[in-house]
Amino acid sequence: MSNYSLTAESALAGYSQSFDGVKLYEVAARAAVSMAIPRAGEQALETQIEDVFGVAMPGIGELARSDIANTQILRLQDELCFVLFDYSGDRAVQEFEQKVSGAYVSDQSDSWVQLRLSG
Repeated sequence: MSNYSLTAESALAGYSQSFDGVKLYEVAARAAVSMAIPRAGEQALETQIEDVFGVAMPGIGELARSDIANTQILRLQDELCFVLFDYSGDRAVQEFEQKVSGAYVSDQSDSWVQLRLSG
C-alpha cells in the first residue's frame, strides 16, 4: 500500500494581479466539462439543457449563461461544448450527469485554466 496521494492544485496557484485599475485573476472552484453531442441525440440533449438550465443550446462560437450553478455553455463546434459551472469537488462529470444524460462527457477542470479580467 502506498503512502502517496494525489492532491488537486490550481494551475496558476491562485494568480491575481492588478494593473492600473484592471484586475486579472485565476478563477477557482469552477468545473470545466467537455460535452460531445451524439449525432442521434442532439434534439434530446438540447431539450434537457433547456429544461435543466433554462437556456437554449448556444450556436457555434456562442455562449449561453444560466443562473443554475452559474453555468456557462460554450459551443466550440457543431458537436462539442464546454460546460463551465461552480463546483469545487473532484467529481465534476458525476455532478453534471446528475442533471444531464445522453452526452459524452469528460472532466477538463484540471487541464484548463479559467481567468477573469475586469476593470
